Amino acid sequence: MNSNPTPSSRRFQFIHSFCLRVKMLIGFGLLFASAFTLVIMIITFGIPFTSYTGWYGLEQTEVLNNLTLVADLKKERLVLWLEERGDDARTISASMLTQENSIKKIGEALRRAIASGKTSDQLRSDLLNQESSSSLSRQLSLVLSTHKAFQKAQIADLDSGIIMASTDDSDVASRLPDKRFLAGTSDLNDETAVDIQKLSPNGKTYLIMARSIGDESSRNSDYSAVRAVIVLYVDTDSFIRPLLYTGGSLGETGDIVLVNRDARIIMSLKYPLPDGSIPHVLEYQIKAKPAFSASQGREGIEIGEDYRGVPVLAAYRHVKASRDLGLGMVIKQDQSEVFSPLQHTILYSSLVGLVALLAVGLLAVLIAKRISRPVENLIQAAEEVQKGNLSARTEIFKSDELGTLAVTFNSMIERFQNWHEELENQVMDRTARLTRLNNELAEEIRQRIRAEESLKETNRRLRTLSDCNQSVVRASEESSLLHEVCRIVVDTGGYPSVWVGFVDDGEYRTPRTVARWGFEVNFDGVDADPTDGNNGADPTGAAVRTGQVCILRNAMSDPVTAPWRDELTRYGIGSFVSIPLLVEGQVVGAITIAAGESHAFDEEELRLLGELAGDLAYGIEVLRTRAERREAVESAARANREWERTFDAISDLVMVLDDKHRVMRANRAMANTLGKTEQDLVGRFCFELVHGEKAPPVLCPHSRLLVDGDEHSAEVVEPRLGGIYDVRVSPLTGQNGELRGSVHTIRDITPSKQSEEALRESEQRYRAVFDNAGIGIVLVDRNGVILQANIALLKMLGYTDEDFRGLTVTNITHPEDREISKQSLDALAGGKFDSYTLQKRYMAHDGSIVWADLSVSIIRDAKGQITGTVGVIADITKRKESEARLGQSEERLRLITDSSPIGIVVVQQGKIAYVNPRLVEMFGYETADETIGLAVETIYV
Repeated sequence: MNSNPTPSSRRFQFIHSFCLRVKMLIGFGLLFASAFTLVIMIITFGIPFTSYTGWYGLEQTEVLNNLTLVADLKKERLVLWLEERGDDARTISASMLTQENSIKKIGEALRRAIASGKTSDQLRSDLLNQESSSSLSRQLSLVLSTHKAFQKAQIADLDSGIIMASTDDSDVASRLPDKRFLAGTSDLNDETAVDIQKLSPNGKTYLIMARSIGDESSRNSDYSAVRAVIVLYVDTDSFIRPLLYTGGSLGETGDIVLVNRDARIIMSLKYPLPDGSIPHVLEYQIKAKPAFSASQGREGIEIGEDYRGVPVLAAYRHVKASRDLGLGMVIKQDQSEVFSPLQHTILYSSLVGLVALLAVGLLAVLIAKRISRPVENLIQAAEEVQKGNLSARTEIFKSDELGTLAVTFNSMIERFQNWHEELENQVMDRTARLTRLNNELAEEIRQRIRAEESLKETNRRLRTLSDCNQSVVRASEESSLLHEVCRIVVDTGGYPSVWVGFVDDGEYRTPRTVARWGFEVNFDGVDADPTDGNNGADPTGAAVRTGQVCILRNAMSDPVTAPWRDELTRYGIGSFVSIPLLVEGQVVGAITIAAGESHAFDEEELRLLGELAGDLAYGIEVLRTRAERREAVESAARANREWERTFDAISDLVMVLDDKHRVMRANRAMANTLGKTEQDLVGRFCFELVHGEKAPPVLCPHSRLLVDGDEHSAEVVEPRLGGIYDVRVSPLTGQNGELRGSVHTIRDITPSKQSEEALRESEQRYRAVFDNAGIGIVLVDRNGVILQANIALLKMLGYTDEDFRGLTVTNITHPEDREISKQSLDALAGGKFDSYTLQKRYMAHDGSIVWADLSVSIIRDAKGQITGTVGVIADITKRKESEARLGQSEERLRLITDSSPIGIVVVQQGKIAYVNPRLVEMFGYETADETIGLAVETIYV
């Protein structure tokens, strides 16, 4: 057989080979183009009806997830910020209760001024001139210095909307811009009304918070007590825009849009409108679906157009700012920026595919030249490649078409392998980029979480300080204040334990616990207690003794805590801080706070705790001062009551006269004698009441006192009072020493005068014993201690007031009279009788004996309890001596009259006082007693 091909067969072979090359070229070209296009489409857009979404879907999902996360974080942060401002508004509103009277006073004055038709300028002038309004404005300025989130604060009348006080004086007497917003606060229980308004003249947009003044308890008890609201302003550009700032996490086109319930913007937009104009805040209404949906209370994600008509990816959220105000928040990013990297990748892949398509065409032509020879080899290699072994190669090493085909096939397979590796590298790079972005996002989230935790910790400390300040302001009793502050430090501050120790006045000034809250460590059986001083080594003892803040950083390793370390380990205590309490510059104790971790107290925390200790010490000082003042007032009132009871208990007739002879005060004895009440005597002329005259008598002691300012006395026979009286006046001076009047004392000395008259009848040379005798008055407590004595008694016994005060009745009583004096006082104190009279002897300062008539009466308080006694002492030393002589004279006279043959009768004031036996016999009486007391006309008809 001739194996050489004939020309016809060669021609047929050529034609077949040419057709085969064409077919190979067309087949390989179409196959490669279709496969490459399909791969690019799948990689880019995913596989339909499967979960694989391709690069486009992954990029879109990633951006939407990122937008959703940012939206949730920003919403949570905005809600937290609004809640914190609401808490600030509640705290500020409650603090305004300290100015409740001022607010009521200003509100009443404001309503009267409005009713009288005053203009706004007149109202402003009136309010600015009121100290109470200025005080409110100063307190508002102090509030702003503490709550720096607010730029301005005002107090407005709830009915009229007129501003009563403001941190800006130009706002006073003006009206709030939105009366409807003000009216919304009148029906709130414990909520803060919130609105967003643009204010003139500066045109700034403010978030306004309004709250009725008072706390929840005050509203429940008497809501209408204060008809005023406090209005607080927050500049949206200064605080809310930085709050919503995203940095570069959303790319160059990323933006946050905030709208109100009408979908009107409340912050300036990042881009102008399509026509180039700049939209105005609270005027431009966004009609794009994300903003409108968020303003209506809906939340979700959206792929559409924004207010510029630009395609965007957006996540929108609704923020409930208050009961009546909702905010819409849209987080968006332009699609052009999102898919820009993907478009570049698709373009690059297309160019690569076009080049590859051209190369494949060239390879197809080369392969077609020698396709018939290495078919089996190619099939095997193709099967290996089909199995996924891209390292498979043909083993044809010829230089003809088949060799070229084999080389081309090997080269193609190698390129497929390179493309596969390149694609895997791209996927790995993309995966690494996504991982890096996820790590960056996670790190940002962690940083924000740490920042929020730090903010919460700061808020907790400030809330602890604020609650303690409120307790100090409201405290009325020291013990309850200490326990309440300890409770707040544990419950609000989050500390496991706190106690307050006060120092004793002993040599070692050992602190003793007066209040605590939290765990209670049992220190029985150990040598030292953190609250008992521990020789000054523990924080509490060291703080008390040094007057400095003492910190124990590590309670588990410090040797000071060794005696009670088991107790501290059981309760998980890691560190202590003890801060001294200074009252009026003196260390009175310390507050010790325990923390659960070691090294717990940083510089800022120590500063806030120092402020807390200072406020607590100030509260203690105020409460102690208030108690001392209350005790002083009660003591003064008690002394005044005792003086009034003493004044009314005096049996002598006492009046206090002014320099016109008018009665300023009279005791009960004086009023009873004149048949009137004490009030009826006040303002009347003494000479009119006592003498029935229109002018003072010639020798009036009070008139003489008004001339020379000295004490005067006189014996006056006054028929209107029916007796003889010893009248004494003592000067009454004012604070500057000017003469204001006198103390006018009238003592009935009729019995004394009668005795003196009888004595003069029996012995004319005897002089009157009791002429101008002084009357002593003494005030004694239940224990017999002398509280007060008048000048007459001091002169009587020769004492000065300083020497006399503090002595007991026993000290000045003659030893032989002390027992009966004690028995009488004990019986009086035991309630056996209300008063008694007694003659007794006193020991004068120089050792001499003073006889006196003593009249003692009980002094009772308002509850009827015996508080002491008052004694009226008349010096009868001379009378005692006279009585001894008179007794002798009377005995001689009695012997003469009894033996006289002439009837003798003694008449006093028209009544028979004495008859001798002869007269009894003359008139037929059996005894002389039958005649005593009869009218003299009975005998002398």
